[in-house]
Parts: sequence; C-alpha cells; structure tokens
Amino acid sequence: MAAHLARHKQYPAAARSAGTQGSGTISFTIDGSGRVTSASVVRGTGAAILDQELAAMARRASPFPPPPGGRSMNFTVPIGFHLN
Repeated sequence: MAAHLARHKQYPAAARSAGTQGSGTISFTIDGSGRVTSASVVRGTGAAILDQELAAMARRASPFPPPPGGRSMNFTVPIGFHLN
C-alpha cells in the first residue's frame, strides 16, 4: 500500500520553493474494490500545504488494488516531504 501511495506523491511547488519540509501520517479507508472512501491526516507535518497534499495523495492513488476478501480496510502510512 505504501508503495502504491508513494507513486502518487507530489511535492507542492510552493512548499518546494519555500524550502518547506516535514513528515506526517495519513490514515485512509478503502472499500472492497480498492476505492478510497475516506482520508485524514492523523499527524501533521507542521505545514498546512504539506498536510493538504497528504490527503490529496490518498485520493489521487485511488483505486488501490482490491483488498483480500473484498472487505473494506483501514491503513495508516507515514509520509515524508524532504528536499535533497
């Protein structure tokens, strides 16, 4: 799940140009077909623009691979935004 989510991560241009960095945690639920039904930030990055990207990333990543048994599942994933 984390790898699928990471493929949809976008570093906001405004945050990048301002040198804004941080790590946060996103929690999301997928239904039996892999569609995101809810997403929320459970630990913020310290920057509103990066927190908004956490939730947007989960929605862009939808649909995920369907979970085993076709049941809804919850996931909590840490995500970092770091400039090199």
